[in-house]
Amino acid sequence: MSPGTLWITGESEVDDLVNTDPLALLIGMLLDQQIAIELAFRGPSRLKARLGNTLDAPFEGNWAPAAKESFFQQYRSKNFTNVRIPVQWGHHFVESDENFTVESDFMDRVEQVVDWSLTYGFVTIVNVHHDEWFESGYPSP
Repeated sequence: MSPGTLWITGESEVDDLVNTDPLALLIGMLLDQQIAIELAFRGPSRLKARLGNTLDAPFEGNWAPAAKESFFQQYRSKNFTNVRIPVQWGHHFVESDENFTVESDFMDRVEQVVDWSLTYGFVTIVNVHHDEWFESGYPSP
């Protein structure tokens, strides 16, 4: 690390993010008002490492990078213990199937991502809070 840069967390990768990304620095400064400084400045790095809305989008990769096994290796190296995998089934129903059957390719992809999470020993949550297909008035496929 070059002279004059911030060395806050003791983790060079995390401190590099704070030193090169103004938003990361701002988030760390805001969190510092609430929690210990070392934890506050790790916040941006943890946000950067999240899965985001990977399987929530109509097409994987539209709203966040497509999931990769290496993401789970990174989470493990950062000592994460839990992974939330956001999924929207409603984008992936078989057309003209009134039983709301999920496309097999998408189901296989969700299974692959969940398996990666479980392989690395994470508590894994499949989160469907954006799905609307079960609400009354939702049109049939």
